[in-house]
Amino acid sequence: MTERGKVMGYSVVLLVLREGDWHTVRVYDNAHGANEMHRYTLAECKQAAEPVHAGEPGEAMRATRDEVLAGYEKMLEAWRTSRTNELLPASSLPSASRAAGRRSLQRRMQRKGIFGTQASGP
Repeated sequence: MTERGKVMGYSVVLLVLREGDWHTVRVYDNAHGANEMHRYTLAECKQAAEPVHAGEPGEAMRATRDEVLAGYEKMLEAWRTSRTNELLPASSLPSASRAAGRRSLQRRMQRKGIFGTQASGP
């Protein structure tokens, strides 16, 4: 979200395609007024927010994008080896609804030319 050309709100989401379904690996945003990152587990459990970049939203968004592009392989490996019972479920929606939402997000990302990645195997 921008206001007069200045980034006011952002979200950077790392998704992975595994066994035909899109899964959230990490979400970086400033939805609650602070630049934060949430890790997700294989069981789609959302972990507590971790503060990231102390700067303005635009700076944080660009730094986050660069961090994800440079380190997504390690992020994906950490996700693949995460425990399956950590913290809160990512959503109370049925898994079919979450999968439909991820497919919709993937289509929007592809139309806009936003990067993505795929993982294979367990």
